[in-house]
Amino acid sequence: MDTNSKEYALKNIYNDFIKELEIVNRFYQITIGSYGLFSIMSESSVEFKRDKIKDQIAGNKKRSYSPADSEVETPILLCEWVSMEEYADREHVSMDELVLQGNAGELGEIVEDNGIKYIIWPSQYQFSDKKPQFRKKLFKVPVKQEMGVEIDVSSQEDLLGLLKFQYGNPDKATYAATKVLNRETFLLYWSAFEQYIKQIAIALFEIYPEEVFKNKKYGKENMSYMDIYIKSNHFTDIQELRLHILDMIIGSVGQANRDSISKTIQFIKDCFIDGKDNPYETWYVFEGEKIRTSYVAVDEIRRIRNVLVHENGIAGGMR
Repeated sequence: MDTNSKEYALKNIYNDFIKELEIVNRFYQITIGSYGLFSIMSESSVEFKRDKIKDQIAGNKKRSYSPADSEVETPILLCEWVSMEEYADREHVSMDELVLQGNAGELGEIVEDNGIKYIIWPSQYQFSDKKPQFRKKLFKVPVKQEMGVEIDVSSQEDLLGLLKFQYGNPDKATYAATKVLNRETFLLYWSAFEQYIKQIAIALFEIYPEEVFKNKKYGKENMSYMDIYIKSNHFTDIQELRLHILDMIIGSVGQANRDSISKTIQFIKDCFIDGKDNPYETWYVFEGEKIRTSYVAVDEIRRIRNVLVHENGIAGGMR
């Protein structure tokens, strides 16, 4: 590979990285802009008219849900067999009055067991076909089913009303959504950076393998002939073997530096950057203030990424 081809390969990786950052930034700007637009639109006095889409929802067969969308709530007792004494106590009536009602056939079925008479409570189920067998109870178990249904709105007014109805307090909804957006955008930026570093490491290793093998820190690793045979897919895939060797080399960095991205950056620094240059030292301007960065800043970003991904926590400490 000649010098021009080498430079082109590296520049191409960098340009792809920049394009990815631009895509993420575009995604963020469009999304945050839509949040702001929603907040403004929600200030309208338009109210949602349910009757406009009630028929759409009721007759819509294109409903989307799964068993996880079903929530079984607390069972509700509908009726049960109780003694006449218990019934009189619950309904606040006298036993004499209850006996008269029973003799007149006003209490429905009466079952006598061990000298005690039992009837159905409450009264609305005494003549119902749904009443349970003796000693049994009848329950109702509410099940809340959530589902996604596509509906059609025919005007901007209907859309505004629907948005207000769905999300309630627009400021609260957009605030919560913005927090999620910030978190996910942070992870997208970091993911793009990780891929860029890994691709640069692969490209540099392919272009300048001798710089790696002559480095005492990395050149002492050994592979058996069997490993070479297996990792090259039986001598048919040199790319797979190259990646395996690179993983072995990068993985040989000291245990104090366990994070893969940090290891990869350290590998690039050791093998391909002049010892006088520090790849971590640079600067940027934020809100008019020039700020210098270092490895500490990169490591802090990495730490926050790990908190967000693995611990689902709240990351702090970054400006």
